[in-house]
Amino acid sequence: EYRGIRATLPDLIELPLIQNEFTLSPLRHGRVFALDLGVSKDKKSEVVFARGASHVRTGLDTFEATTLGDLLTSFDIIERFLHSPVLDKRHPAAQIFVHMVPPISKTTDRDLKYVQVLFASAVQQCVAEYGPRILKLRISRIELKVWMETSPPTPLRLVASSSLGWEVKAFQETLD
Repeated sequence: EYRGIRATLPDLIELPLIQNEFTLSPLRHGRVFALDLGVSKDKKSEVVFARGASHVRTGLDTFEATTLGDLLTSFDIIERFLHSPVLDKRHPAAQIFVHMVPPISKTTDRDLKYVQVLFASAVQQCVAEYGPRILKLRISRIELKVWMETSPPTPLRLVASSSLGWEVKAFQETLD
């Protein structure tokens, strides 16, 4: 079903969840990322999904810089495919999702809010420095899934969207 990507990647980047609402057409798949054009089931909207997994170990001291680097890489991937024949001069909105797989080193439950602040800082820096590029790429949502180095590891989803003025929301996920 997912050609050209590692068997574990679709679950890491939550492709099956998107397929509940969108029909996906691959634009480009790599070892740790997927770029897909999603058409809603009712055929009323299209979204370019840039989704990737980062296997780089980070700590609180490098989290902001690592996040900013991952976002810029996502921008580059989206930009390369704006003129894809699959898009045929359409310019749908884009959403970015990055899953940082290794837990953030030396973190506890008390660091959840601090990680949210660091992510918000990275997003605000990105919007301030690359605002015209974000508008050109029509990026409407940025999501980051991280793991806190607790026992057991705690997943944290960080979400910023243009509709909320890039305000960051954090959601602590529960494991089934």
